[in-house]
Amino acid sequence: STLLASSAASDVYKRQLRNLSEKFIHPSLSRIFPENMFPNYNAKQKVVYLYDKRIRLRHKSKIRAVSIGIQGTYFYQLKSDIIMKQKLQSPAKCQLTPDEERIKNTEENIIRYKQKITKRPNTYLPKLAESYYYLASLYWEKSEEYDKIEKLLLKALEYYENYSGRKQNIPLDKISVLGKLLELYNRTNRLECSEQMLFRMLEIYKMLAQTNWLIFSEDVSVMEWRLGNLYFDMKRPVQAEQMYLAALKTRAEFDREDIYRYRSGTAQFQRNLGELYESHLHDYSKAEKCYLKSVEILQELCENIYERCNYIRPLIYSFYLLADLYKNKGEQAKACLLYTSPSPRDRTRS
Repeated sequence: STLLASSAASDVYKRQLRNLSEKFIHPSLSRIFPENMFPNYNAKQKVVYLYDKRIRLRHKSKIRAVSIGIQGTYFYQLKSDIIMKQKLQSPAKCQLTPDEERIKNTEENIIRYKQKITKRPNTYLPKLAESYYYLASLYWEKSEEYDKIEKLLLKALEYYENYSGRKQNIPLDKISVLGKLLELYNRTNRLECSEQMLFRMLEIYKMLAQTNWLIFSEDVSVMEWRLGNLYFDMKRPVQAEQMYLAALKTRAEFDREDIYRYRSGTAQFQRNLGELYESHLHDYSKAEKCYLKSVEILQELCENIYERCNYIRPLIYSFYLLADLYKNKGEQAKACLLYTSPSPRDRTRS
């Protein structure tokens, strides 16, 4: 088999291997194949069948195993020679990259699903939506064809909207598509479309929170906070204030369930609301209250020496924002105290 695998194998060795195969393998095939199985196959065709189907014969007879291995190697060499001749005779074809192969397979799946969707819509609507979403993800990694990606994502969203079955993960799949569209609109600076995507995601999370409040309530507050940030960037301070207050109200219902998981987010919301009051609404008293609330929450979290490393940076940032506020108001003494105040690490006994 080693000699046959090399390109310098001669016809002499091939004839010797044929004799070996006729001597050993022909009697063995009568036990492997019954007489009524493949009646039109000769011995060599049966060996090719065994090799192509990768049937592993677990017999104790070493002669049988060796003969089958020799014959299989011989036919593998003949097969590879035929393939090489075909490649040399046929013009060279451009091989597809892995990404192009995935795109081609996904497009074929989409065509196949569309042919079957009329008979079983609730079976193939989610599959079509998943295929369109996967295709959009492939184009997202491959290029920046945002128009094509947007069409594919909207098509996936349409199929999810038309689904009326009982699959429970469809709302979360819709959120994945909406999140991808949100990222696309943010990249292309289409903030009005981003606002629509965030509102649709907020509606889905509110619907899910009606049955599983403890699981999805944080997602509701995060969506409201993200809308507040969007309005902040769009310079719509009144709507931003409404969304920040709504997010804080939602968080107040579960904030104390796990302080090390939720309270740091509440401190961040307070800090963003303070920045809104200071920079856009110019209400310095409300901004001061928000900053002080953020500092209070983070100081409480920093009292735990094992958790302090996670919250010391946000606390320092809140101190700086509060100091800058006092500096802008002309209260230099308070600002100086905050700039030079000892950290929680310095106040702790060694």
